[in-house]
Amino acid sequence: MSKVAAVVLCLSLAAVVHAQIALTIRDYAGVDRRATPVRGGVPFGLKELADCDRARLVTEDGAELPCSVRPLARWYDGSIKWLLVDTQVDVPAHGELRLSLLPGENPATGPKLKLTEQADSIAVDTGPARFVFSRRQFGLPAAAWADLNGDGVAETQVIGAGSEFTCEVEHEPPGPPQEENWLRDAAGGQRERFTAAPEGDYLAQVESANDLHAVIKLSGWLVNPEGRRLLQYFIRAHAWAGRPDLGLVVTFVYAGNPKQDFIRTLSLRLPWQTRATTWALGAGQRQEGELAPGDSVSLYEIGPEKTYHLAPYDQDKTVYCSVVRNGQEIASGQEAQGWARLADARGALTVAVRNFWQMHPKQLQLDPGGVTVYLWPELGGKVLDLRRRSDEIDNVYHYDLSLWPYGGEGVGVTHQMLLHLGPAREDNAAELSAGLDVPLWLQCEPDRYARTLVF
Repeated sequence: MSKVAAVVLCLSLAAVVHAQIALTIRDYAGVDRRATPVRGGVPFGLKELADCDRARLVTEDGAELPCSVRPLARWYDGSIKWLLVDTQVDVPAHGELRLSLLPGENPATGPKLKLTEQADSIAVDTGPARFVFSRRQFGLPAAAWADLNGDGVAETQVIGAGSEFTCEVEHEPPGPPQEENWLRDAAGGQRERFTAAPEGDYLAQVESANDLHAVIKLSGWLVNPEGRRLLQYFIRAHAWAGRPDLGLVVTFVYAGNPKQDFIRTLSLRLPWQTRATTWALGAGQRQEGELAPGDSVSLYEIGPEKTYHLAPYDQDKTVYCSVVRNGQEIASGQEAQGWARLADARGALTVAVRNFWQMHPKQLQLDPGGVTVYLWPELGGKVLDLRRRSDEIDNVYHYDLSLWPYGGEGVGVTHQMLLHLGPAREDNAAELSAGLDVPLWLQCEPDRYARTLVF
């Protein structure tokens, strides 16, 4: 049976109406949600709402829920078009919350973020975790502390220096271009390395923040030692009050030469402060074991070639995965969940990649010193080929002639990830991954989107 809650917004005295607006939050992942962050936009018609900067969430039995709002877009007369709502809710697996939007004042109490900006750093304290981002050099984050004993204070450092964002390219073409096939066997040879160095216009800034939710934006270019630019990146790190999590939205834009710069690896390194002793991976079925000094364990997937174009209907399009330890395959499966967990005697780091198998090829590598997320994997021996086949054939009617003349230059891709810090006894990696794949959404009734004419 569904729970019913009322969402009460404090509309300013200049508001024109105080109409009740029905809202719903549903779980489709089959995961029990506890104090789970939810963000969504609520539409308003022209002149319906002049302004709003406060909100309430009240359950059916009168309990107050945390809520923060801000106008996201306005109509030409200045009235609000979209109101962005942040909250945290409990929703049972496959359950729902029905909400109503009403005028009011927000007296809710609960965890609040503490954001501290200094000349060389940005710090976000969520209560059970504290994340620091350097303004001087790349770090995702530069350092992190976690509450591992449950006293509510993040006093144990678990992530230190060593975070990296790197790309390696090969310059030897992987044979002639193929029709819409970007997943090619690498030719091998020398690689050129690009990193998120300060010289690549690195910038860390607070993009938005309220009591419940802060977004730190890291941006810049991956450059080689001579300063040549290959990829532009934008990374938004989301931190939430009362949560030991960091959500990462990683976007990169390819600005290399598609005929010369074939991406061989693209990776984010997340260091662990002390030596991890155990590992686990979501690879179809859970795989786990112990880590000795010098060990390396990876989950990787490549995927079938020519999946989307010129592929026979009976071709096997399954995305298979493998778990490799120290160069030897120890397990295999298909459609991997795409999470990794490192732990020592004190704490654990869990990393999950949203839609891991759908976003193939990918690799998660674990070693005693941390986790490496390969957005383009080392294992599998593939390169990203962004050349256009029309450049190599004599066909004036080819579909991509007279269009963008630079091949894959300007192509952008976005990945979502979640970092979770916790005590070693806590092991909820599978649930975190499932919740990341199918997040909660704050939704209005369909007719409201139509009546307000926001689209």
